[in-house]
Amino acid sequence: MDLHRTRDRGEWSYVKPEDQNRWQKIADRTDGIATPGNAISLVGAIAVGSGLFDISNGHTSKGVFKIGLGRYADILDGKVAAKTGTKSPIGEGVDAAIDKIELGAALPVMLNNKIINKTTFGSILAPNVANVGLSMVAKYRKINVHPSKAGKIATFGQWFAIGFYSLAVVSKNHNADNLAKRFEIAGNASLILATGLGIIALAGYAKDTLKPIAERPEA
Repeated sequence: MDLHRTRDRGEWSYVKPEDQNRWQKIADRTDGIATPGNAISLVGAIAVGSGLFDISNGHTSKGVFKIGLGRYADILDGKVAAKTGTKSPIGEGVDAAIDKIELGAALPVMLNNKIINKTTFGSILAPNVANVGLSMVAKYRKINVHPSKAGKIATFGQWFAIGFYSLAVVSKNHNADNLAKRFEIAGNASLILATGLGIIALAGYAKDTLKPIAERPEA
């Protein structure tokens, strides 16, 4: 799994200008904003947003399909960034921010349309709110906290849970009740896995964020 982690500068900055590929040259000229990975992340976010709009308007099947395509972009963006040598702190930040924005937008839509229940809503929302809080503290203290493997898998697990619950609703709408039950079981399993890994990830982020405080002489 590509965590989109980078060093303190974009990969292109470690390459001589004459040796940079065209994607690195574009990234260099735009301070890391115009990169293939960021473009894919943006397209994925648009697809997810469009899918949520469809679900809100009763087009559940079409919406679920679009969200699936959008979330695939989250897998693809890091791979493309690595392939083109355009990984950067900006790209890492864009990837993480889009993950949170998409999930924050999806949860109320899924709850309002009875795709997920309140327990699922809270189980997914709580660790993400805590994660955002820790990120703000880390940023205030100028501490770089990178996404962990557990955190990335937890996010995927949350989305898989939402996806399975969505497919369960789609199956029920097509009178495939047995298939819907299987999707619900898969959703429950994904949610349990995501919750456990989310706790592990939060513990790691908290340790990285708060460790400098404990190391101060006056602490």
